[in-house]
Order: sequence, then structure tokens, then C-alpha cells
Amino acid sequence: MEIIIDDATLEDFATFTPHDKNIAEIKAAVNIDFDVIMAALYDASTDKKKVLCGNKIICLIGMVENSIWLYFSSGVDKLPLSFFKASRKFINEMLKKYPLIEGNIYYKNTFSLDWAKFMGFKICEPHLEGLHNEPFYRFYQERS
Repeated sequence: MEIIIDDATLEDFATFTPHDKNIAEIKAAVNIDFDVIMAALYDASTDKKKVLCGNKIICLIGMVENSIWLYFSSGVDKLPLSFFKASRKFINEMLKKYPLIEGNIYYKNTFSLDWAKFMGFKICEPHLEGLHNEPFYRFYQERS
């Protein structure tokens, strides 16, 4: 199945349905409604992208300064290899703009952790943060 990365619109942000693990991550970090998070990310982000597999948005990804964020829809465990190749292309483009890309992933969000590893991010030991001092992994990649 073909993977397409394109600019994300406000409508894409408003209609996106996240994976349950993304909701759990938000609740662990800040416990703010997903719709509020998406509105804030739309306003604050540069390079807002949607990843399409067929007609379905399977991922929204963007940058707030040098911090990367991404949210997946359900069914992410069945993505073709072309998704990961397209993701690498996006990361390489962002590394041309930002000398450092970093973020945090909730320890229960295993797909995001696997994605970050596959993208070549360095994964740090977990640290406690969020509302309930739960483990999060900082991940980062520097321009070479």
C-alpha cells in the first residue's frame, strides 16, 4: 500500500482519531483533552504533516521548535515498510532545519518507542515525569 506524506490541515487535526496508547500518554503527561492538545499543536507546530495509507490518516507528525511529536491511529501495527521509509525521509528533512530533534515517549507506548529506535533516535534511560511520575523515555537525534 502506498504511503503519502502531505501537509496537514486544521480539518485533519480536528478529525484525527488517535490510538489508545497516545491517549494514555497524554493522560499520563498532562491529562488534557486530546482536542485541546491538537488545537495547541496545530497553532504551535511547524512542518505539520499527515501520513496517509490509502485514504486513511494513520499518523500526524510535526515539530514545535526542536521537539518532535507524533500521534498514530489504530492499526499502526500493520503498517507497510514504506511507512518507515517515508518517516526516515521526514526525519532527514527535519535534521536539515534543526540541529537537534528530541521528544519524550511514555513507557507504555511501545509502538512509538519502536518507531523512534527504527528512525535512529538515541533512547535515554527512562525518567519520571507527568502527573503520576511515570516513566518516559527521552529520545533524540543530532544533525551529523
